[in-house]
Amino acid sequence: MKPQPGTPRSIDPTLTRKRGLLRHPGSLIITILAIAFTAYIFGHLPQADTAYQSLLNAINGQRDYALTIWQLAPVVGVGIAILLIASYILKRLNRARKSISKRLLVSGRAQVTESQFAELAAMHSVSPRVAHHVYQRLQRDYGPAMRVELTDDLRSDLHWKDLRVLNVMMNLTMLCSRRKQIQANADSIRTVLDLLIYVENCPPQSRS
Repeated sequence: MKPQPGTPRSIDPTLTRKRGLLRHPGSLIITILAIAFTAYIFGHLPQADTAYQSLLNAINGQRDYALTIWQLAPVVGVGIAILLIASYILKRLNRARKSISKRLLVSGRAQVTESQFAELAAMHSVSPRVAHHVYQRLQRDYGPAMRVELTDDLRSDLHWKDLRVLNVMMNLTMLCSRRKQIQANADSIRTVLDLLIYVENCPPQSRS
């Protein structure tokens, strides 16, 4: 409503209208803070001291905790580095131990050619095709010299694990066009001869 011309400001309804307490929240907050500060100065709000002290203690505790973590970070980093280096060294030592073990195994043996290997396998009714693929696979462990014996143990001599034995069994059956024997397991395959006989006894794949 606009004031009418000639209307005194003292009776202007737009200027003399009553206002509620919440019309100026800023002034209300300042007033409350002023009253609280005055009460605190005169010792009427002991809870404020307690709350303030608790806040300071919490801040100091968090700061001490952060400082402790920061101080321990280099120690933890060095510990992790030592563990990684030790793990690498152990792996290298284990690999070297296996290599030395294989060298000691074949030392003094004569080289076995593929034809000689096939002849040894034929003495146990193993076909030339199976002997060929087994020979090729064993070259990865014996090297080009192939100083292999049929009695060599796949685990103690060649350091194969059960999972590796299973993978070799499956791969050889596929290469030789055989079907894996469902009842066979890695525990029954101990030596090179066991591997040859297993693949030979697997039934041939059916031709569609």
